[in-house]
This record gives sequence, structure tokens and C-alpha cells, in this order.
Amino acid sequence: MKTARTILLAAVTAVASSSFCFAVDAVGSAPAPAAVPASRPADPNVKKMIDSLADEDPAIREAATQGLEKLGRDALPQLKENADSENPEIRLRVRTLIRHAERRLPPAAPPRDGAFASSSTRVAINNGHKTIDIDDNGYKIRITQATMASRWT
Repeated sequence: MKTARTILLAAVTAVASSSFCFAVDAVGSAPAPAAVPASRPADPNVKKMIDSLADEDPAIREAATQGLEKLGRDALPQLKENADSENPEIRLRVRTLIRHAERRLPPAAPPRDGAFASSSTRVAINNGHKTIDIDDNGYKIRITQATMASRWT
């Protein structure tokens, strides 16, 4: 049992760290890049990692989660197939991995250069409501709150 877990951890690490797929020709002299088909078949290593998400050992679950997270969008088709798994541990981890792989980050703020950085703050009280507007080099925040005077009237 211990050796099977060790082998699984090694497989997860190998799959997560590999970025190229090589094929050896019939002579076995030099590896050549494998041709990637238009529609990728299901990767058995990804399936093993998804199955490992429900393992009894937390170290194996975490290793499988990290391995699938490193694969990112490449593992999405198989992750989506298991999004409605009957096992709650697999379902939770797979849905979390899907959200992380599909998330879209907001665009970066303009670069902060000491000569061109800008910052402004504006405070206004109108009809018992306090509004604070902050502009910090392109990032805008608005805070609104009721003042004590408006609560008593």
C-alpha cells in the first residue's frame, strides 16, 4: 500500500511538471515531438489524479489537487466530466479546480511611475449620507455610509 502511494505521488509530480510530449521512433535513436491530434483523447494520468482526490491520505489528495491545478486548462474537459461526481470530496475539489482554471483576472493597473502616480480623495455629506471617493492611480473606490444625524430623524 505504501509503495502504491509513493508511485502515485511520483506519477502526479511527473505529469504536473512535464510540459512536452515526446515519442520515440521505431529505432529508438532520438525522441521527436509527438503530433497533437485536433481532439485530445482522455489522459489516463489526469483520470488517476481525479480519482486520487478522494484518497484516504490527505497528502495524496493535496498532491493530486496541486497536479491538476498545474495542468490548468488542459485538464478542464476531464474535470468538467467529474463536476457532478457522487463523491462529495471529488465534487468539491473538481469544481474548485474548474473555477480556478476558468477565472478571468481584471486588467492590470497602469504602471506606477513616481513621476506619473496620481491619487485623490473626495469626501461629501449629502442628506445625512457620507460618500468617500478614492482614486489611486486608476483604482477607484466609493464608500457610502449613513451619518448619525440621518439615523435619528
